[in-house]
Amino acid sequence: MTKKTKLISFSPSTISKYIDCNASSWYSFHEDEKGELFVDKFYADIGNAIHESLLELQKYAKKKFYIGDDIDYVFFINFFYTQLDLQLETFSLSMKNTDVEERIVSIRSGIEQCVKLILTDIKFWAVDPTSKEILVWEEQWLDHNDKKEGVYLDDSIRSKTRADVIGIYNDKNDNKPYVLVRDYKTGKSITDPRTDPGLLMRGIWSLIELNNPLANWFVINRDLDINDSYVILEAVNLGAKKSSDFSIRSILYYKDLPAIVGSFSNVINKIEFVKQSVDQEIDAPASPGGLCKDYCPYLHRCNFGKQHVALRFGIESLENRIHSNQKAFTDYVSNRNLLLEQLTFISMQQCPNCQSELHEVPSPKKNIYIKKLLQCSQFPNCKFQIPTLLKKKKN
Repeated sequence: MTKKTKLISFSPSTISKYIDCNASSWYSFHEDEKGELFVDKFYADIGNAIHESLLELQKYAKKKFYIGDDIDYVFFINFFYTQLDLQLETFSLSMKNTDVEERIVSIRSGIEQCVKLILTDIKFWAVDPTSKEILVWEEQWLDHNDKKEGVYLDDSIRSKTRADVIGIYNDKNDNKPYVLVRDYKTGKSITDPRTDPGLLMRGIWSLIELNNPLANWFVINRDLDINDSYVILEAVNLGAKKSSDFSIRSILYYKDLPAIVGSFSNVINKIEFVKQSVDQEIDAPASPGGLCKDYCPYLHRCNFGKQHVALRFGIESLENRIHSNQKAFTDYVSNRNLLLEQLTFISMQQCPNCQSELHEVPSPKKNIYIKKLLQCSQFPNCKFQIPTLLKKKKN
């Protein structure tokens, strides 16, 4: 009798969390009695409201185009803000709130540019010659069929995911239509499709379907000659400061599929190892950065994170954050002197773990927050390294 293979199921966000910080991933699998710190979701909720409003706009624009109505920009801008009011209400928020209004105003140009993009693209989505269906879908779960729900990397690993927008797009140069996968990003950071696990996973599903169609809603049994050698991935960054960052596209080729699937499988196997690991410091080192102070629910458990926040923002900021969880704060107070001792060593360019000299080295994970690391001269035998403090710009 053949032994049934255990199925590992994961979301792209699981991979993102692990890549951003191995330690955060480890903590999420190994809960303790103190629980998590409070995470303020204020800006995330605003982003979700904007995101949902754009998708509702796209759905309505598709309906209007299908029945032959005019696609009027002013009408749809007003439609968007009406939807936004409704969506904000679901999070108990309102445009009357000054902070909400300020956040929306800060990306208003990106919102309006995105509305133009949606309306312009309506006429480029392919139409099924038989059913006359416009071949673009919003928030569609990507399953192969009822027996294969999710994106299967192999018989033992799958991902459950859905695309903001996925459709068959008519090439403007009169070549074959191709699959376009699009995500709307409302955060401050710029998303590149080449490194976004969610977009890459949706691209993998699309290439599998194009070359072995199973999903009854997608390309199977359609009288269309669709390009099956690649798909286009697009991140629309509403908060982009530079026009070149607003819409970033990349091509995912079918010939590269084995390598990309292999990379995902490799990361998933590492995450499975972290799930079983009992030693966070050795098996899942921390990568302190810009999210630690306000958004890491495990900051109280992470020595590197606490050191980084205390040095970057001050000990008071660290303590205010930990104070959101009374059990965590009580534990912190009992170990506060040890943290202060560690901070003293770091300020003297000495490793708090082994007292060796600290050196500045380039960060392997460069971003807008981190360019270099302070690393122990005995690394990797000693695991200590934290981000170098960036000088704050003068007003």
